[in-house]
Amino acid sequence: MNMKRSITLLVGVLLLTVLMIPGPDVKVTAQGTATWQLVNTPENVCLAPRDPTVNRSTAYYKTFVRGRWSKPLTDGMTKLPFHSSTWTYYSPIAPGSSDGTNPVDYVAVHVNTDTPAGTYTLSLWASDGTSRQSVPVTVVVAEHCNRY
Repeated sequence: MNMKRSITLLVGVLLLTVLMIPGPDVKVTAQGTATWQLVNTPENVCLAPRDPTVNRSTAYYKTFVRGRWSKPLTDGMTKLPFHSSTWTYYSPIAPGSSDGTNPVDYVAVHVNTDTPAGTYTLSLWASDGTSRQSVPVTVVVAEHCNRY
């Protein structure tokens, strides 16, 4: 009786294995593998929040994505200077595709007047809920932005 049960179990496992092999029309991708890529387009911005001659305390960074996504993308910014804020314009970004040459969103960064002068490396990110990618962007906080 044990031998018969073992053979029946083995046949069942083999049959299940054969049924799980995809046919030629089935595309298999690893779970968590993104079919899109956040494009690293260097953006260097200068802000002078204490300069009374210009009102320049907000920068706008472009989010470029290459590929196709089937779930909405969200994006944003991290590693902000202390007391800074950020917001997006079009997030969440509807499912779709892009060749990476036109921005799919804009992420704003506002620095306060008490932000110390210096060069800050921020992190622009995008996520489809499964995969999250990020690229570095730079903001220079200065007394005047004549060189930029």
